[in-house]
Amino acid sequence: QRQSLTAPDKNTASNQTASGEKKKDVELSSKKDTEGETAELKVTADLNVMSLPVTGKIVTEFSKDTLVYSKTLNQWCAHKGVDIQADLGTPVKAALAGTVVEVKTNDPALGVVVVIDHGNGVKTLYGNLMSDKLVKKGMKVKKGDIIGGVGNTAPYESEDPPHLHFEVIKNNESIDPQQFFKNI
Repeated sequence: QRQSLTAPDKNTASNQTASGEKKKDVELSSKKDTEGETAELKVTADLNVMSLPVTGKIVTEFSKDTLVYSKTLNQWCAHKGVDIQADLGTPVKAALAGTVVEVKTNDPALGVVVVIDHGNGVKTLYGNLMSDKLVKKGMKVKKGDIIGGVGNTAPYESEDPPHLHFEVIKNNESIDPQQFFKNI
């Protein structure tokens, strides 16, 4: 199943509820349980605060428990993110504000990779980028800042059309990014 994603129209997007209250874009919270341990981070997304890193068609969906076929590897495997098709060089933008915590120039699976930490255990990963020259480790980025361009550097996805490999990671576990695209 493939779907096309487009960015929201800034002129029609509303950040207010019907009663006129300003909505919180993201609610991040953690609670102590009765034994004093921190419970799982609750990321409630009115995550239309998460912007699309690139506009295009999803050519490979997230799969944690089911396998998807990889033409490049000629095998079935899990897929920790989504692949969003776009032309080579299409600007890739930070989905949320945060700090760049990793820049890989030659990841054996995903080629050029940038990882941004958004705090509270939430990170986003951008793979198959054209270059690692736009951001450096420790750099602060705002939502919408250009962090790279769509490339064709991922050895594990080289048979696929040009695309961005995009992951959302919560508490070191990949989760389906598409759940945050519903309102975008």
